[in-house]
Amino acid sequence: MIIPSHSAARFGRGLIVCGAALAGLAACEGNANGVPTPAQSSIADLSLSPDSIFLVAGQPRQFEISAVGANGLPLSNFKATWSSSNRSVATVDAAGVVRRAGPGRAIITATAGGQTAEGIVGAQ
Repeated sequence: MIIPSHSAARFGRGLIVCGAALAGLAACEGNANGVPTPAQSSIADLSLSPDSIFLVAGQPRQFEISAVGANGLPLSNFKATWSSSNRSVATVDAAGVVRRAGPGRAIITATAGGQTAEGIVGAQ
């Protein structure tokens, strides 16, 4: 099939535009709905609020996580992983909800984009 030169030129421009759009998406990751989210590596700072939590049996508490990008602007739609330094004191789920497991002290750590943030948990 022979493509007229003016059609080939339009076709070539389409590839350039599409290629540029794909290159822009390469700096993003997608969520479960396919919506682009900030690339994890673009996180410059991560923090938890509050700094510490005191747990009472049967009353879970939640750490709120916030991230700032390399440009200094707040980020949203990023995924963090959570862990507890002492699961016999406190457990933490994927949303940052902390539950008392027993008395003592634990450090809850959130990690995203190579950055970490910690919160202290106490329980009696």
